[in-house]
Amino acid sequence: MYVDPPGLPVHLVEEVLARYDLRLDGPPAPAGGTAAPKVTFRARRRTGRYLLRRRRAEFCPEPVVRFDHSVIRRAASAGLPVVEPLKARTGTTWVIRDEATYEIFPFVEGLTILDPRSLDQLADAGRQLGRFHRAMEGFVPDGQKYWPREFHMGANRNTLVAFLETRPSRGPLRNVAERLLTAVDRVIAVLPDDEVGALPHGIIHGDYTWANVLYRGPHVGGIFDFDWTDRHPRLHDLARGLIWFAGQRTGPLDPDNIWHLVQGWRADPRRTEVFLAGYSEQIDLTEAERRLLPSMIAETWFSCRIRAMRKVPDDQKLHILTGDLALTLDFLDRADWPWGMGTSI
Repeated sequence: MYVDPPGLPVHLVEEVLARYDLRLDGPPAPAGGTAAPKVTFRARRRTGRYLLRRRRAEFCPEPVVRFDHSVIRRAASAGLPVVEPLKARTGTTWVIRDEATYEIFPFVEGLTILDPRSLDQLADAGRQLGRFHRAMEGFVPDGQKYWPREFHMGANRNTLVAFLETRPSRGPLRNVAERLLTAVDRVIAVLPDDEVGALPHGIIHGDYTWANVLYRGPHVGGIFDFDWTDRHPRLHDLARGLIWFAGQRTGPLDPDNIWHLVQGWRADPRRTEVFLAGYSEQIDLTEAERRLLPSMIAETWFSCRIRAMRKVPDDQKLHILTGDLALTLDFLDRADWPWGMGTSI
């Protein structure tokens, strides 16, 4: 028996597609991800598949959508492997229904996730990030965002402190959560806002992980999900890249599973050098960026674990926050801050 995709029943899909002059050719299928509901579908008199996506509420305002879509168009014009959204009948690349914003993209077939053993894929992830940052130099997107940095340590500290005051925080891993708060305060001390504000800024991807960068053989075949693109220090993207591409993990990589996305990792000097070498083909880091990069990595990782709590039930929040985090905290307790990750950054 056919079941409507979660969050996007067929009648709603048909209503949105009508605004693109598209008609379903068979039932839509649920697509992956951990946030926005989405489906893939085939359309009559069209070849290939498409992806329909309902943007999360905070990403629905028109100035935000215009910003994101203009960044994608800029990246496409620079030859980066991105997919531009389709135009609706009105000429916009989105439609609004009941205050929700929908967008449709051609679905790219045959792409695979990162092979952790492939240094070629690792190098190209760094190279394409550098190409993206280079393509965005001097670019002023349409619309506007001006959002605060997603992983700003001070804001995420407030979230952590609030959680520690709740009943779900009183579990066997409570001591790890308290150690995390101490480490968060150390990050704030070595990553002051004025120094971060003085770093080179530009349009960043904002969510550069192996969940949003897919491959065709040894090369990046698609960069997706520009919801968090904004003007911020480019170091924010680089820190994410070094965690999610260069970091070594023992568990599986499933982009649709939040637990896989935030599983523990450890820095690897060789993999770090390979990713940075690819990036450096396009971008030369400043001395300040090299100095602050390790601390930005810590900010990114801790904030990621803190923010992951919002995606799981209350009885799992402490675990997703602190599970396998003790090894990272042990390492940082032994390290001189800022540390060098065992390599010359």
